[in-house]
Amino acid sequence: MTTSPTPATVAQLFSDAELAHFIATATERVRAAGGVFILDESVRLHGERAWATYLRALMEKAGLDEFGARIDPEQFDEHPIIRAANELGRTRNES
Repeated sequence: MTTSPTPATVAQLFSDAELAHFIATATERVRAAGGVFILDESVRLHGERAWATYLRALMEKAGLDEFGARIDPEQFDEHPIIRAANELGRTRNES
């Protein structure tokens, strides 16, 4: 039995057509509610785990639960600065 390798990025979990479907679906749902869909790629600055969490939430809000279910944010690395800040917080809480 072979296991598929863990993807390095969230985008590797989806085909280009699936990502286009997500954007189109999210745009249509937000437009129907009188809004404008914005994909905030600045979240990527916080690392792939933050991006995964953000995209999963957007996909679920767009009603694409089957897409959101593919994303497990825990399988992606945190940004080194986020990891260091979390460790500092744990250290302070332990003292």
